[in-house]
Formats: sequence, C-alpha cells, structure tokens
Amino acid sequence: MLRTVPLGGGTATVIAGGGEPGIVYGAFHLLRLVQTQAPLSQLQVRQRPAAPLRLVNQWDNLDPDRDTNGYPIGARSGKREKQTPDGELRNKTIWKWDELPSLNPRYRDYARILASVGINGVVVNNVNVSKHGLTGWKLLTAPYIRKLAALAGAFRPYGVRLYLSVGFDSPILIDRLKTADPLDPEVRRWWARKADELYASIPDFGGFLVKADSEQEPGPAAYHRTHAQGANMLAEALKPHGGVVMWRAFVYGSTMKDFPAEVRADRARQAYDFFHSQDGQFADNVVLQVKHGPIDFQLREPVSPLFGSMPRTNLMIEGFDYWAPAGRDAALCYLAPMWKRILDFDTGAQGPGSAVKRIVSGELHHRPLGGSAAVITIGDVPNWTGMLLHQANLYAYGRLSWNPDAPVEEITQEWVRMTFSNDVQVVRTVSWLLLDSWAIVADYTAPLGLLGPLHGRGDPPAGRATWSGVWPSPETRAKNHGAGKNGVGIDRTAKGTGYILQYPKLARAVFESPETCPSDYLLFFHHLPYTYRLASGETVIQALYDRLHSSVERLDEAYRAWEGLKDRIDAERHRHVLDRLRMQIEDAKVWRDVMTQYFLALSGIPDAKSRAHASPAIPKRIAGANR
Repeated sequence: MLRTVPLGGGTATVIAGGGEPGIVYGAFHLLRLVQTQAPLSQLQVRQRPAAPLRLVNQWDNLDPDRDTNGYPIGARSGKREKQTPDGELRNKTIWKWDELPSLNPRYRDYARILASVGINGVVVNNVNVSKHGLTGWKLLTAPYIRKLAALAGAFRPYGVRLYLSVGFDSPILIDRLKTADPLDPEVRRWWARKADELYASIPDFGGFLVKADSEQEPGPAAYHRTHAQGANMLAEALKPHGGVVMWRAFVYGSTMKDFPAEVRADRARQAYDFFHSQDGQFADNVVLQVKHGPIDFQLREPVSPLFGSMPRTNLMIEGFDYWAPAGRDAALCYLAPMWKRILDFDTGAQGPGSAVKRIVSGELHHRPLGGSAAVITIGDVPNWTGMLLHQANLYAYGRLSWNPDAPVEEITQEWVRMTFSNDVQVVRTVSWLLLDSWAIVADYTAPLGLLGPLHGRGDPPAGRATWSGVWPSPETRAKNHGAGKNGVGIDRTAKGTGYILQYPKLARAVFESPETCPSDYLLFFHHLPYTYRLASGETVIQALYDRLHSSVERLDEAYRAWEGLKDRIDAERHRHVLDRLRMQIEDAKVWRDVMTQYFLALSGIPDAKSRAHASPAIPKRIAGANR
C-alpha cells in the first residue's frame, strides 16, 4: 500500500504491506512511479498479487561446459556457430558454484531484480539434472546445501524464496539405494530425511520442481506408479515444513508407449491424455506446472487444454522469457503480448469468463495454490540478459504474474521509461519495436501457426547458418508441419487427431472451423489446400509468402527506427541493439528464402508478387512429396 498522508504542515508517503516483502514491493512501486514521472502528490495505491506462486526457473546447471540438455556446448555434430562482434551470444551461468558459499555481490542484485517486479521465488537450477551426464542431482548433497543456504540468505531480504529442481532417482544417485519407487518405505524415509536436512539449513526453503519420465529424466513410470503417487511422496516429505512440489506436466514420446496409437501419433494430445485422468489425485501441496501450450515453448501454439480440465488439482502456468532455442540470444522477441493472449484466453471450463488467469491463480476452482513460472536465462553479463531489450521480458513477466489484468502497452512503456528515458520519441519508438517483435519472429518461423519445430540441429547446410543458432529445416520436419504437394498443416479436428476434443465446448468452437479459426493457429488445427482462401481473401500459399517477406520488411523498418534514436540513447547501448537487429535481419532472410523455396518446390505455386530473393538449395526429393 502507498498512501499520501498529512504530516505537520506538509505531507508524507506511507509504504505499508503484509510483512517485510510487502514493504519491499511497495518501495519498488514507488520508485517506478518516480522514474516514470507519475503524479505523487495524492497517492492512494492498494494492491495484492493475483497468485501466491510467482516464480522464475533459472535455466542453469552445475556443468558450465554443457547446455541445459547435457550436450557439450557447440559440440553436437561439430556445430558451426556464428560469433557476434562482442563475442559469444550464449549467456554464461550466473552462479559460481566453485566459489559458493562465498557470495558474489550480483546475487543480491539478482534478488532485487526479481523483487522489483513482484517475483517471490527462484528455482536455481534447470530441470534436467541427470541425463547425458548432468550432475544437478548433487545439489541435494551436504556440500551443495551449504552453498544453497548462502544463496537463500542473499535472497531472503527481498522476499525471494529458493527452490530446487531435483531428480526422481536422487536416492539412487546420492546414497545408492536400490530403488526410487515412491511407495517403497525406505525411499519415502530418504526423502523425509533430505527435506529435514534442507530446512535445517534453509528455514524458508520453497520446495521442489520435478521433471519426471520426460526426455530421459527418470520418474515413477519405471516402477509402474502414477505421477500423482510420485509427486505425493515428495509432498509428504515437504509438508511438515510448508514446502510445495511443482510437478511438470511435460510428458510425451516414449513414456506414452502404452497409450492408443491415435494418442502416440500427435504430441499435442499427450500431456492431456497422460494427466487428465489423475485429476484430484495430487496432494494439496502439489502444483501441476503446465506449459502454456501443448507442444514445447512454441511462439504460436494454442493454450494447453489442461487448463480448465483439472478442477481438483492445483495448476500453475509455465512460460519462457526469451526466444533462444539454441541458448543464443540474437533475436529481439518481446513475449508480453503472447503471455497476455494466453492469460486472457477463455477456456469455457465453467462457462464464459473461465480465463486461464483465473485458473492458474486458483480463483476459478477455489484451489489453495497456483501461479506462474518463467524459464529465464539471466547470465553473468553486465546487462543480465545478453540482448539488452530482453530485460523487458523479465520485467513484463513479473508485472503480469502480479497483475494479469495490467495492459501490456502500459507495462511496456514503464520499462522503456525506466530503462532509457521519458523522451516521447524514445518511448514511442522502443515500445513499438518491442510490441511488434513477437509477431515478426513468429511470422518467419511459424507463419499461420505452422509448427515443427522447424529448425534443425547440428551442422546447417550451406546458406542456412544463423546468428541465433537455429535454422530452417522444413524438409526434415514434414511430420510436424504437415506440408505436402497438395496442402499444409495438421488436422487436429475431430476428423483428424482428435486433439481439439480435449477443449471444453466454448474453447473448441474458436478453433474447429478454418473459417473462424484465428489465422495465427490455422495450420496448427487444420490441413488445408494451398489454394484455400482465408477470410482476408488471400490463399494459404500466398499468406505464407506474404508473412515470410513482411517479417524481413518489418525488421528493416525496426532497424531504421532504432537507428533514428542515435542522438537520444547512449552510444554503447544504441550500438549493441543495432548490432543485434542487423543479425536478426540476416537470420530472417535465411528463414524467408529457405521457406519460400520449400513451399514453391512443394506446391508449384509461385509468389503472386514475384518478389526476388536468394535461392538456397532445396533437396529435390521434396518436390515429389504428397499428402
């Protein structure tokens, strides 16, 4: 609460809150008002956060020479990576595990950053803790618990609690138990002792985040147990201390081997089919952490149907605060408009007004826990995020996790004013760059909801290397995007994979007809002929060509607009962003050229506007592809 009160012959500003974190949030709110030149003479501000859990998942591990999937950085197939003028684009880990428990001054600054936007928890390591030789499981050992206790001490004054990603097989890896079966009494006692050990050193420890039976991370399925049984075992160990378990609803692929063929055929279906039947089986201090969409951090995918379909289970939403699939921060992609669209989406779970934001807050289904988590890659670089403008993503995520009803335009202008200046042209130009950037990137990587992922791994063919480290490989991803000789997209309607049937009727109606389906999701839900005409009058193939070309044109415009701020922004930051925009333009041209040539070869239908561009080599075999 902020309030202007009379004092003597003048006035004073009172900052009050429900405990010390409330005072911290109030102080940062006041600073925000000062920096944005808001009126301060008659303050009457009273706020409370929308949800109890407002977390970030720091995507780091204990192995600095390996990426978050456990692969040696830059070593897969001898992968070639372009380098920036100022060195490597990949952020270096923020934590200096070899120096802890000695504290780096930046750890306190890190906590201040989170608290300044209302974030109250951080999972300090990424969810891949043992696969491919990763050693994150060691964080549960005594030497590392001492290091974690020091970190928690740096976070505590700012109301930020420390959480930990743990491996389901930790009893085996750490103390060589013969099993990690969640119903085994010895395993349950092991976890109870480990919880006691953690809370003895970190009294305000938040709890565990778990990735299980997913992408080679082990889980309860190995013991023919359900995920509810696995999560509840950990919840039982944490409950005496007030801790929570955040259990990721990210299961697909080989874990689905016992499910029907129609489920295995469509990855989009699999999380719902795996978890929906377990609704009501999770303990009250378990929160199912659900990715915002049914695939995996795609820029254009619909809301996960799990939201609204598990009314007896605590749910929180998992998103990401950057677009850097290869861990290289080269593209401007401000995600606040995407998050806002997701949070506002009406699932229809209990009729109109059943928005995702009401589900994850716990409000709609009267759940005791809920909230949000964002995967972040803050690193040990002076500006924290690598690409300077990506600071805005973390800022906007925190503000929306506190108040999902806040207008994105207002949040964006706040960040610009506090980061650069209150100069009208700066605010207008930088806000425009940010707000348009998500749609631009989506238009050259996922036009009309064309998902894949479309990017390849390993060594890119000639002409496909990118600064971002991800490159277009549509010819190897046809199974995912459904492109063939006669049409493109995946039929996920009732006549196709049946995925659409996982939504309540109200939400289903948004997507089930190509005539009414929003164009951003059209090819996610529908396989359509290239000559099918959209509501705009353009054909599918022409709409693909237009979006691929317009993304480059809009980036060129963004480059010129930023260039025009040269005398209004300091030289170092101006040059930094200009360099990144130049790289992004080069990347977007690669995507445009590869994708347009791919669709021309498949469809035989040229761009009606006869636009010229480079002609990368496309394998001849795709020209004969059919569907």
